[in-house]
This record gives sequence, C-alpha cells and structure tokens, in this order.
Amino acid sequence: MPLGTICDRISREIDTIVHTLTRDQKKAIESLVRQGVTDASRFAHEEFSQIAREVCGADMDMAHKLQRQMDQKRDMLIANLSAMR
Repeated sequence: MPLGTICDRISREIDTIVHTLTRDQKKAIESLVRQGVTDASRFAHEEFSQIAREVCGADMDMAHKLQRQMDQKRDMLIANLSAMR
C-alpha cells in the first residue's frame, strides 16, 4: 500500500475520533503523520541497507547495485511525500 494512502487513512481515522478539530489542527496532524511515516521509512531503509551490505559483503558490486536501487526508491518516496504537503 502506498505510504500516501496510509497517511490519508490515518488522518481520516483521527478525524472520525476527534470531530472538533479545526482545519489548522487537521493540517498539523497530517504533517506529523507524514513526517512519522517518512522517518519510519528512512529508518527501515537504513536497516535494509545495512543488511544488504552484510549479506553481499563479499560481492561489493551486488551490494552497490542494491544500494543504488534502494536509494532511488527512497528518493521517490520522499519526493512523493513532500509533494503531498
């Protein structure tokens, strides 16, 4: 499931729980959710990168290829989340 969809779902769920939020409060919550998802994704990316380096240590060419692909995916994710602000 795309992270943007997850962020939107969480924001809607919060809105159904707390009906008295102002528009600014809703935007602040959405921003916090997006930042949290971005941070979690960045952390997972770093963890996966470390695992790839450990597993592919003997084959550094493969490790670099994996790292480049993961970096591209991370950069796309961050760009998409930034565009949603």
